[in-house]
Amino acid sequence: MHDKTPSDAARQESAAQSLRRQAEHLVQEREELLPAPSPEEARQSLHELRVYQVELEMQNEELRRTQVELDTAQERYFDFYDLAPVGYCTLSKAGLIVEANLTAASLLGVVRSALLMQSLSRFIHKEDQDKYYLLRKQLLVVGDVQVCELRVQKHNGMLFWGHLVTTCSRDSEGLPLQRVVLSDISERVLLQHQSAHTQKMQAIGQFTGGIAHDFNNILASIAGYTELALERATATKDDKLADYLYAVKRSSARAIDLISKLLVFSRGGKSKSSVQNVAVAPLLAEIIKLLRPLLPSTLELVLRVEPGAPNLSIDPSHLYQMIMNLCINARDALAESGRIEVGLTNRVTVNSVCSSCHQTISGEFVEIWARDQGCGITPETLVNIFEPFYSTKALGKGTGLGLSTVHGLMHGYDGHIVVASTLGVGTTVRLLLPAAMVSVAPALPVAPLPAAPAVAGSGEMILVVDDELPITFLLSEVFQGHGYQVKTFNSSQAALEEFRAQPARYAALVTDYAMPGMNGIQLTHEILALRADLPVILCSGYAEQINVAAVESMGVRRFFAKPVKNQVLLDALAELLRAK
Repeated sequence: MHDKTPSDAARQESAAQSLRRQAEHLVQEREELLPAPSPEEARQSLHELRVYQVELEMQNEELRRTQVELDTAQERYFDFYDLAPVGYCTLSKAGLIVEANLTAASLLGVVRSALLMQSLSRFIHKEDQDKYYLLRKQLLVVGDVQVCELRVQKHNGMLFWGHLVTTCSRDSEGLPLQRVVLSDISERVLLQHQSAHTQKMQAIGQFTGGIAHDFNNILASIAGYTELALERATATKDDKLADYLYAVKRSSARAIDLISKLLVFSRGGKSKSSVQNVAVAPLLAEIIKLLRPLLPSTLELVLRVEPGAPNLSIDPSHLYQMIMNLCINARDALAESGRIEVGLTNRVTVNSVCSSCHQTISGEFVEIWARDQGCGITPETLVNIFEPFYSTKALGKGTGLGLSTVHGLMHGYDGHIVVASTLGVGTTVRLLLPAAMVSVAPALPVAPLPAAPAVAGSGEMILVVDDELPITFLLSEVFQGHGYQVKTFNSSQAALEEFRAQPARYAALVTDYAMPGMNGIQLTHEILALRADLPVILCSGYAEQINVAAVESMGVRRFFAKPVKNQVLLDALAELLRAK
């Protein structure tokens, strides 16, 4: 179309003025022809005009009220839309954002004006792009509501877990659109992860606990028979055989220590060891002195203590074990040379997530930390370091139980662990423990060892009950070799029937705890009901399940955690029989 010329515009203006003059002339002619209204007609017309005026004013007022309501509803709609707890976006067919509420802009970390005409895919984490494009494809193919969970990256690079719900729509011109609802589900995903991790660690704990118990029984036999063989080798002065047996004994001791670490992890609770109210600073200083000989001379071990730290309620040997494991890991990370720092920080307030149990931590703790400037830990490795037998060290360089032991001990004392590591920079492990209460309950007694040497028996009959045949055979050999008579049973029910038949025949009962049908505590209860004065020794590979005070109140005189040394068992039996 061509633009109008000035002459065309002038002609149109002239024609319009001519038409206006003709219209005014016609109106004037009609007014001259119309007769003048009568007074009654004038009054009637005036009345009708007033009625019309009132009706118009009412209609105008109604329209004003309606307009106010529409404006209020529109404001409320935009409030609901803009301030909704979820983000709303409208996407074009090409995936560009054509409309968004304030919540969506806040979730994505940009102002709303900067969000428009941007592709939503630029805010999706690169590893989840395929998932997002599959969602859009499914929406176009199926046409029904599509849902997915993926990682969303804010403008500043921070990530959060997003829940996307998409639907198809059309604009006023019929063009296809996509409606997207975006919500932040990071907290829910974290809780799900924590729950899954907790269940996983519980399952591993139950599994390792069962294995540890079975190995305890095996080791009890190995260690016990080794001691018997050593006694015979010593008596016959067979030095070469004795050397071999001492090697077996040392290996057994290492295996027993390994099993004890498994049990610490599996129970995830406080050991029945000696818990004390201890001053941390001098205890750490003593631990550092003990650890220095274990580290190469090329490594520097430094203690940094902040004064005024409150006491801890802890078994000192457990703290030593935890610090030792951390320092050994730091030593391996440093290789040939470097510095390991161990420190104590007075009361710190923490709002974080535990690196081992993945629970949220909030509160005040005493912090013990270990730091190295070693190779660091990758994020992929960091999530697994507290699992039993997990190790990145070369074969034969570690058991993979060091940090799982720390995990079990720390959570047994209601503590937590926070690990920060950077590749090529180093690692810091923070042990967060609650301060000790003002009063600390005394530790429960667990099988105190008599100072006096064992005295040989005088033919007393000992009733031995254990569902493991190698154990009963071993104990029979041990007791018979030291002047006792022995009657063994691998069934607690059969042992009870024997005792009911001859209650006066037996001088003592030595029984296992975990047995099918009737456990050791139930057997003890039945036997003591028949003879309350009978000395009872209870042994168990499930020491953490035994309430020592409770079983002692039932009449159990001694409790031992398996494996127990032959000499320890003989000494306890001799003492009980002397006391009787």
